[in-house]
Amino acid sequence: MTGKPCARCGSTERYASGRCAPCKRESSRAWYAANTERKREATRKWQAANPELVAAYDRKRRGKAANLAAMNANAIAIMTL
Repeated sequence: MTGKPCARCGSTERYASGRCAPCKRESSRAWYAANTERKREATRKWQAANPELVAAYDRKRRGKAANLAAMNANAIAIMTL
């Protein structure tokens, strides 16, 4: 935060680059809404070109989900004691 308010929205929340964070988020959402299929196609191309990275991301995500499920099961078991 630089303390300098944005001329557009008045927020003082800024990225290190100096860009207003709320305005950037709004701009990004608007771009995605207008270019959804373009973004999805780019993602599909990247995934096809990088199958080993996609597999690694999937393993990591599934591992976190499995750990969360185990933690929930343990919490329920402890509460029933």
